[in-house]
Amino acid sequence: MRDIRVDLGLCPQHNILWDDLTVYEHLVLFGRLKEIRPFSVLNDECQKLIEEVGLTEKKDVLSRNLSGGMKRKLSVAMALIGGSRCVVLDEPTSGVDPYSRRNIWEMIRKNKEGRVVILTTHFMDEADYLGDRIAIMDRGRIVACGSSLYLKNQFGVGYSVTITKHAGAERKKIEGLIKSHVSSANVLSDAAGEISFQLPKEEVKSFPELFDHLDESLEDLNIEAYVISMTTMEEVFLRVGHGAAEAHPEAKGPLSMHSYSKRSKQSSSIRRKIEETKVEPAKLDHDFAMSHTEYKREGPENNNLENAGVCHLERQATEKTEVQMDVNEVNDDHAQAKKRLENALENIQCDLKPVSSMEHTRIMLRKRWDNTKRTTNVWLWQLVYPTLILVAGIGLIKLALANYRQTVGLSTSQYNTPNMVPLGENGYPLFASVYDSSSAQLVNATTPSGNDLTQTENCQFTDNLASNDLDLSRYLLCTWDVFKQTRYGGYGNISSSQDVSSLFFNTTATWGAPVYLNLLNNARLRATDGVSSSASINADVTAWPRTNEEEQLSTSFVAVIIAIAFAFMPANIARVIVQERQSNSKHLQIISGVPLPVYWISNFIWDFVLILPVGLLSLAWYNAYDIEELTGEASGALVLNVVLYSLSIITFTYPITFCFESEALAQNTILMIYIVVGCILLVVSAILSSIPSTQDLNDDTLKFIFRLFPSFCFGEVIMNLLVRNVGQSKDIWDLDITGYPMIYMTWEFFFYAFVLFVIEWINTSPFLHAYLCAPRMDEESMRQGDQGLSEDVIEERKVNHYRQMKYTIQSNKNERRKRQIINHQDQKQ
Repeated sequence: MRDIRVDLGLCPQHNILWDDLTVYEHLVLFGRLKEIRPFSVLNDECQKLIEEVGLTEKKDVLSRNLSGGMKRKLSVAMALIGGSRCVVLDEPTSGVDPYSRRNIWEMIRKNKEGRVVILTTHFMDEADYLGDRIAIMDRGRIVACGSSLYLKNQFGVGYSVTITKHAGAERKKIEGLIKSHVSSANVLSDAAGEISFQLPKEEVKSFPELFDHLDESLEDLNIEAYVISMTTMEEVFLRVGHGAAEAHPEAKGPLSMHSYSKRSKQSSSIRRKIEETKVEPAKLDHDFAMSHTEYKREGPENNNLENAGVCHLERQATEKTEVQMDVNEVNDDHAQAKKRLENALENIQCDLKPVSSMEHTRIMLRKRWDNTKRTTNVWLWQLVYPTLILVAGIGLIKLALANYRQTVGLSTSQYNTPNMVPLGENGYPLFASVYDSSSAQLVNATTPSGNDLTQTENCQFTDNLASNDLDLSRYLLCTWDVFKQTRYGGYGNISSSQDVSSLFFNTTATWGAPVYLNLLNNARLRATDGVSSSASINADVTAWPRTNEEEQLSTSFVAVIIAIAFAFMPANIARVIVQERQSNSKHLQIISGVPLPVYWISNFIWDFVLILPVGLLSLAWYNAYDIEELTGEASGALVLNVVLYSLSIITFTYPITFCFESEALAQNTILMIYIVVGCILLVVSAILSSIPSTQDLNDDTLKFIFRLFPSFCFGEVIMNLLVRNVGQSKDIWDLDITGYPMIYMTWEFFFYAFVLFVIEWINTSPFLHAYLCAPRMDEESMRQGDQGLSEDVIEERKVNHYRQMKYTIQSNKNERRKRQIINHQDQKQ
């Protein structure tokens, strides 16, 4: 199969291109897959094809900036490069303007020498122009196959004459003239100023006299001009398709066919011709047609293989499934044609030897580099986002932890100015020496008149100072709107003989109570006999040291930030993989000769190279922020942690990508999965470990489940290194610190890689894929179509569905058995 793919070129129905590769780079990529050497030959081949498809001016333009027709030309050039001996072109000119279509036709004709070109098309003129052999299919079955001339002779309507009439021309006279020479002529259409006749090819001897008579009667019959044409391939296609529908009435489904006159008579004629060709569509088995086929030739000059009429493919098997075949039945004409093909292939200058796995890997890595360097999204997710989250997140956490441990001095200097301090009776002499006039202003509180305790506006004040707490309270209420932003504390009930005072403070002031209490203590101290007037008591607020649990939770947020930053990189890996699978570019690379293991290994190498440098760069940020627990002797463990995380997270991501059909959905969903697993579960585990009642459950059970995810293992190593010196110090390489998480990441690398190749094995095995995947997809589609149906109809559909699945699986077994018998007989011969 690998040798076959080297000689295979494919232009799929829909363009499979990389948006971030240029026209020239696409051709170079597939030229390298075909192992065209040296590079000068490859460059000349690329330049030649670019000129032939008319993309010279677009050589260095990215494919996403090309028009639909230009993309189609590029797809055709990619199929032809490398001297592929078998080229499959699936509707190569769809969506192309007429001028470009002609250019592609000429390019295909020019490059078909020495190749087998299989072309599918809905343009009958394209098939007529390019096809040496034309096969017409109806409902997935080949109903006719032969050269263009043969098909026209067998299924054509002969010739048609189209006459352009002047006003006043009579149809009866024109029709009478035609039928006087060709009695079997039929009127195909008569609309507006034109009338068309069908002339059988058997009456071709009568055409000269008819045309002479027409020339003489142009004026008499009011004829402006006439045109004669032969049967077109479109007419052949319509007639063959209609005849096939009549020949196989058991085939169900609507057909859109042209309505001809005398339909039933023509249908029976075409049906006889189809049956005479002995083409049995139901027997065109793929495996036998590819390997064990007998060619019979009929038609004109049946001794010449190139001018053969119809190719008949017949599969003959006994009831015991024993296939009889004699390779010696192939005649000399076939051998001569094969020799001419080999001689033509010798003129191809390209080296078509299978490409080595190392060369394939190098080519795939170059493709990823060409894509990556032009894709902004890759650099954002691989470098910019992780770095910003790492730098900003750790910086904010370090800032918060630094402020938490800061010692705050108690002083009125931290409040708004002017700081108004209301004092009751005997207050001013006591506090005058304590307050600095630059930061506080002492105000004597006077007593409001009356006894209304609820009055807050239009108060009348007396000249008496507030002698008790009630009077000071009424003063504060009456003046609240005057000093509401600059009044944070006051004193009342001040006694000169006793150390008793009342302290009033604003609860919106930070540290309000201790600040004003300390000022009162200083005032009493200085009022004491024998104490210096400059004596003072300094009060500070200092946070209590954190407990081990608090220390563990606070430092765990650093590990959470690091885990979030590292979640972006594998999410971008998923985007690339899903994009290539959904655009079928992966499939195109595989059928172009890239082995499936090489495809995944090359992607793995590139993704590892992208993740590892950013991971190692994080060590520099740990040193920049002076995180002692993550520097010094812990550096070795961190490097190993990054390496194991890169290995395991890549193989973990690849199998997940098969669950997604959209690259954007895959990228965002996988990012959220890694954030949840690597961050939320990490915090949950840390909280459970700090609670005595859940500590054993977390350490003995939950952690081993969480470690099935590489993201959790990576974050756990970071967290354990951060808190390993909290309480009882542990060694860096202790199993509970780095041992278990790293062991898990090591075996996860191999296990998830094995899962990936099992999935690919199932996808590439038709039997396993049909058995495991097809029922699930069919049931889903059945459920969507069951709406509005009765229960008995739904149940019957399910039974028929599983019967069909059982038949498909049994058919696959039978076909494998037949191939084994054929291979065994070939070995005997």
